[in-house]
Amino acid sequence: MHAKAVTSKTESEIATRQSHGATFAKVVNGRKQPVRGLWRRGDRYYAQLTVEDPFTGQKKVRRVSLCNAEGEPVQTVPQAIEEMQRLKVKRAEDDLPKLGRTPGFSAYTDNVLCSSSAFASCSQCRE
Repeated sequence: MHAKAVTSKTESEIATRQSHGATFAKVVNGRKQPVRGLWRRGDRYYAQLTVEDPFTGQKKVRRVSLCNAEGEPVQTVPQAIEEMQRLKVKRAEDDLPKLGRTPGFSAYTDNVLCSSSAFASCSQCRE
């Protein structure tokens, strides 16, 4: 019988493997008090906002990833609070981008093809 060499995984390999995704955790300020509406998941900060769905008119709670003016994720709690305040101002002015799922490819192609003048004669587009 030949003995097989068994390789064991190092602790760092075991620590980096995850069986599930990261969960949202409340963010606390310098006084260890929770910041209302601010969450952290992994390395990113999220603001929890109530926004109105433009199609149905229903209000829904959404978590929005916080990015600075250059489009990079914020790195510190004060930066996250500042960006969250900017989002709240945009929400009050109805200047928020559409928060929701992007339409599927088939819906996109239907809109593009029907808006094109070359396909304006098709019966499906006239309906």
